[in-house]
Amino acid sequence: REGVGHWFERRVSPRFNSFDQNEGSPADMKKEWKWEPYARNLVTSGGKFAGFPEAYAWRDFGNITFNDHVAIWSRMDFMMRQGPEKWSKFLFEVKGRMSKDGTPDQSDLVGAFREAIQKAYGISVLQFDDKWSEWVKANYAAQ
Repeated sequence: REGVGHWFERRVSPRFNSFDQNEGSPADMKKEWKWEPYARNLVTSGGKFAGFPEAYAWRDFGNITFNDHVAIWSRMDFMMRQGPEKWSKFLFEVKGRMSKDGTPDQSDLVGAFREAIQKAYGISVLQFDDKWSEWVKANYAAQ
Protein backbone atom coordinates (compact mmCIF):
# COMPACT_ATOMS: atom_id res chain seq x y z
CA ARG A 1 0.00 0.00 0.00
CA GLU A 2 2.76 2.44 0.88
CA GLY A 3 4.71 1.69 -2.31
CA VAL A 4 1.65 2.22 -4.51
CA GLY A 5 0.93 5.49 -2.73
CA HIS A 6 4.47 6.75 -3.26
CA TRP A 7 4.47 5.64 -6.89
CA PHE A 8 1.28 7.47 -7.85
CA GLU A 9 2.05 10.53 -5.75
CA ARG A 10 5.53 10.92 -7.26
CA ARG A 11 4.04 10.84 -10.75
CA VAL A 12 2.26 14.10 -9.87
CA SER A 13 5.32 15.68 -8.21
CA PRO A 14 8.42 13.96 -6.88
CA ARG A 15 9.20 16.97 -4.64
CA PHE A 16 6.38 16.40 -2.15
CA ASN A 17 6.07 12.99 -0.50
CA SER A 18 3.60 11.66 2.04
CA PHE A 19 4.40 8.99 4.61
CA ASP A 20 2.04 6.77 6.57
CA GLN A 21 2.71 6.58 10.27
CA ASN A 22 1.23 5.10 13.41
CA GLU A 23 0.17 6.89 16.55
CA GLY A 24 3.27 7.07 18.69
CA SER A 25 5.55 6.15 15.75
CA PRO A 26 6.18 9.20 13.59
CA ALA A 27 7.28 8.59 10.02
CA ASP A 28 11.00 8.75 9.19
CA MET A 29 10.92 11.59 6.66
CA LYS A 30 13.65 13.50 4.87
CA LYS A 31 13.52 16.39 2.44
CA GLU A 32 15.40 14.28 -0.15
CA TRP A 33 13.20 14.09 -3.24
CA LYS A 34 15.54 12.69 -5.92
CA TRP A 35 14.67 9.09 -5.16
CA GLU A 36 16.04 7.42 -8.31
CA PRO A 37 19.71 8.17 -7.58
CA TYR A 38 19.05 7.58 -3.88
CA ALA A 39 17.63 4.11 -4.65
CA ARG A 40 20.54 3.35 -6.97
CA ASN A 41 22.96 4.28 -4.22
CA LEU A 42 21.10 2.03 -1.77
CA VAL A 43 21.46 -1.03 -4.01
CA THR A 44 25.01 -0.33 -5.20
CA SER A 45 26.53 0.67 -1.86
CA GLY A 46 24.79 -1.91 0.29
CA GLY A 47 22.65 0.71 2.02
CA LYS A 48 20.49 -0.39 4.90
CA PHE A 49 16.86 -1.19 4.05
CA ALA A 50 14.51 -4.10 4.62
CA GLY A 51 14.73 -6.92 2.09
CA PHE A 52 11.70 -7.77 0.00
CA PRO A 53 10.93 -11.02 1.90
CA GLU A 54 10.41 -8.89 5.00
CA ALA A 55 8.89 -5.77 3.42
CA TYR A 56 6.15 -7.43 1.39
CA ALA A 57 4.56 -8.80 4.56
CA TRP A 58 4.46 -5.48 6.46
CA ARG A 59 1.15 -4.42 7.91
CA ASP A 60 2.56 -1.86 10.38
CA PHE A 61 4.15 1.39 9.27
CA GLY A 62 5.80 2.23 12.60
CA ASN A 63 9.22 0.76 11.80
CA ILE A 64 9.63 1.81 8.17
CA THR A 65 12.75 3.94 7.70
CA PHE A 66 13.25 6.54 5.01
CA ASN A 67 15.48 4.08 3.14
CA ASP A 68 12.65 1.54 3.29
CA HIS A 69 10.23 4.10 1.81
CA VAL A 70 12.59 4.71 -1.11
CA ALA A 71 13.12 0.97 -1.62
CA ILE A 72 9.39 0.12 -1.61
CA TRP A 73 8.67 2.98 -4.02
CA SER A 74 11.45 1.76 -6.32
CA ARG A 75 10.23 -1.84 -6.14
CA MET A 76 6.79 -0.60 -7.18
CA ASP A 77 8.41 1.39 -10.01
CA PHE A 78 10.12 -1.82 -11.13
CA MET A 79 6.82 -3.72 -11.12
CA MET A 80 4.86 -1.00 -12.90
CA ARG A 81 7.47 -0.53 -15.61
CA GLN A 82 7.29 -4.21 -16.52
CA GLY A 83 4.06 -3.33 -18.32
CA PRO A 84 0.34 -3.08 -17.60
CA GLU A 85 -0.30 -6.74 -18.46
CA LYS A 86 1.93 -7.99 -15.62
CA TRP A 87 0.60 -5.42 -13.17
CA SER A 88 -2.99 -6.30 -14.07
CA LYS A 89 -2.32 -10.02 -13.65
CA PHE A 90 -0.65 -9.36 -10.30
CA LEU A 91 -3.57 -7.26 -9.03
CA PHE A 92 -6.15 -9.79 -10.16
CA GLU A 93 -4.25 -12.61 -8.45
CA VAL A 94 -4.24 -10.70 -5.15
CA LYS A 95 -7.50 -8.74 -5.23
CA GLY A 96 -9.59 -10.81 -7.64
CA ARG A 97 -9.94 -13.83 -5.37
CA MET A 98 -13.46 -14.77 -4.33
CA SER A 99 -14.74 -16.75 -1.34
CA LYS A 100 -17.20 -19.60 -1.79
CA ASP A 101 -20.02 -17.22 -0.84
CA GLY A 102 -19.07 -14.82 -3.66
CA THR A 103 -17.50 -12.12 -1.49
CA PRO A 104 -13.91 -10.90 -1.96
CA ASP A 105 -11.42 -13.28 -0.36
CA GLN A 106 -9.10 -11.26 1.85
CA SER A 107 -7.61 -14.26 3.64
CA ASP A 108 -3.87 -14.93 3.56
CA LEU A 109 -2.94 -11.80 1.62
CA VAL A 110 0.75 -12.46 2.21
CA GLY A 111 0.44 -15.90 0.60
CA ALA A 112 -1.65 -14.48 -2.25
CA PHE A 113 0.97 -11.78 -2.82
CA ARG A 114 3.76 -14.37 -2.88
CA GLU A 115 1.91 -16.48 -5.47
CA ALA A 116 0.92 -13.43 -7.54
CA ILE A 117 4.55 -12.23 -7.87
CA GLN A 118 5.47 -15.66 -9.20
CA LYS A 119 2.53 -15.90 -11.62
CA ALA A 120 2.65 -12.33 -12.95
CA TYR A 121 6.38 -11.58 -12.94
CA GLY A 122 7.92 -15.05 -12.99
CA ILE A 123 10.07 -14.42 -9.94
CA SER A 124 9.86 -15.61 -6.37
CA VAL A 125 9.83 -13.40 -3.30
CA LEU A 126 13.39 -14.59 -2.62
CA GLN A 127 14.54 -13.63 -6.16
CA PHE A 128 12.76 -10.28 -6.19
CA ASP A 129 15.53 -8.08 -4.77
CA ASP A 130 18.14 -9.51 -7.15
CA LYS A 131 15.97 -8.77 -10.20
CA TRP A 132 14.94 -5.38 -8.85
CA SER A 133 18.51 -4.28 -8.03
CA GLU A 134 19.71 -5.30 -11.52
CA TRP A 135 16.88 -3.24 -12.99
CA VAL A 136 17.68 -0.22 -10.77
CA LYS A 137 21.33 -0.28 -11.87
CA ALA A 138 20.28 -0.38 -15.52
CA ASN A 139 17.50 2.24 -15.30
CA TYR A 140 18.35 4.84 -12.64
CA ALA A 141 21.05 7.46 -13.08
CA ALA A 142 23.68 7.76 -10.37
CA GLN A 143 23.12 11.53 -10.00
